[in-house]
Formats: sequence, structure tokens, C-alpha cells
Amino acid sequence: MIKIAMLGCDSSHTEAYTELLHDSKSEFFGQARVVSLWGENQLQAEEKAALLNIELVALTPEEAIKDADVVFVSGRYGESHYYPATIAINALKPTYIDKPFANDWKEAKALSDLAKQKNVALCSFTPLLHSKEFNALQIDLQELKGLHSVFVSGPADSTFLQTQQSKNLPFYGVHVSDLTMAICGVGITSVYALKTDKAITAIAQHKSGVHINMNFAYGVKELYDVSIYGTEKVMHCAIDSWGDFYHNTLRYLLKNLRIGEFASFSLEQSCESIALLNAIELSIKTNKLVEIQN
Repeated sequence: MIKIAMLGCDSSHTEAYTELLHDSKSEFFGQARVVSLWGENQLQAEEKAALLNIELVALTPEEAIKDADVVFVSGRYGESHYYPATIAINALKPTYIDKPFANDWKEAKALSDLAKQKNVALCSFTPLLHSKEFNALQIDLQELKGLHSVFVSGPADSTFLQTQQSKNLPFYGVHVSDLTMAICGVGITSVYALKTDKAITAIAQHKSGVHINMNFAYGVKELYDVSIYGTEKVMHCAIDSWGDFYHNTLRYLLKNLRIGEFASFSLEQSCESIALLNAIELSIKTNKLVEIQN
């Protein structure tokens, strides 16, 4: 059985993954178990551990990961990921960082470089990549001739979580940027963005020549839409935000974390996704075309 340490307890994803693992009726029951939980808020960690039947509430990340096989960095906000992730990677533990990878591209790149230096399996991506709708679209995409334009839309913020951290573009915007990266791959060179009271609209250019349009809407429900234009065909999918992607993501992680192979979404894509979001924020601030850091 795979023993998992959860680092971070303020996200609903802590419950989402742990409940799937601990439910005796779940397909994952007996394959893996969350054996420890650490959070910056000790009281919250204790309450969640009792609710989710997690045996150890650790006082430090080091204590939490000591006997674990893999680590989930599951803090709600991107700025909380760097510290526990470095501890997990330095301890040579295969690690999944929940979305967003980081708020700052430099932190994402530093984690990626550290994992490569230590030869540790590391991944981070939106679970929407494993939705049935997007998986079907990717299968169809293999037959598309002449990829021309990509349009991806989703919320810019949370309608139910009113905190300053949730208003940072990477918090929800990473869903849109990760979906975009999964379609186009690394190589987005520049972006120009405009912000209104309704949405952020960003137009980006890929080194392949593909035109990219991303829309981050304010005050809307968590709905996602992807349209792909080829030279002779248009493809489309709408992603159910309450679908099966947690199941599919967990299935993918349990299979791939131990062997360290993440063919569906590379660390380079994860880093460029955050760099793209940072560039969008800078473009809004400066009203200029911004080149993507790499």
C-alpha cells in the first residue's frame, strides 16, 4: 500500500483526495492511504484528520513525510507550496503539488530545477486535464490537421471564496493556462492582455505560429470551455467542473508518481503555465506586449 503524506490542510482538495482513498467502496481503497497531515493551522489539521481518519497530525512537514512513500502538497494557495515542497523534494519523496504550482514563475522554476537535481519525481497540473471531456478532445486532436487557433475560457476568481489570495490570477487562472499548455505545448513566446470589470482577455503567440486566446471571467460559476480551430475542422469541449477528474487524477498519480513518468504534462509545461500567468499580470499593469520567461 502506498503511504501518502498531505502537506497543507486548508484546501477542499485535501478532503477530495483523502475521501476517495479512505472510502471502503472506492476503487482506490487498499491501494493507498493518507497516513499523515501537516498544516500551518494546527487546529484545522487536527479537525480534518479526525474527520478523514488520518492517523498522524504532524507538527512539521519533516515529521509528516518521514514514513511516507509519496507527498501531496495540498495547500489551497500557490504561495504556500514552495516551503513544504522543497522539504519533500530534498527528502527524495515523489511529490505532487496541487494547483497552482506556484504564484511566481521563479519559485516554480526553482522547484523544477531542484527536482531534476535530486532526480525526484515531481508534477503539478490542474485536475481538469484528466476530465473525460478534455481527454476525449485530446484523442480527437491527434487527428486534427493544421492547428490554427486555440480558445480557452474559465473563471478568473472564486465566486464562493472571497479572500485576497483567491483573487490572484494563478489561483483559478492556472486551469485555463494548464489547459492551453496541454494543447499547444511549451513555446508560448509573448502575450498581451486587457482587463475589464467582466474579464481578462489575453492574446498569446506560440513559436509554432498558433494563435492563442484566453478568457478569464469574473463573477461566474466554475465552468470551462475549450475550442480548437484547425485549417479544416473545429473541435470543442465544455468541461463539467463537478465531473470525474479527481478520480482520474488520483488514478494517474498513483500509477505515475512511483515511477516518475509524467508523459501527459511535463515540468516545463507547468513552469511555462505560471510564467504565462505572470506575463498576463505584467501586461495588464504595463499595457504592453510581454515576452514569456523561460
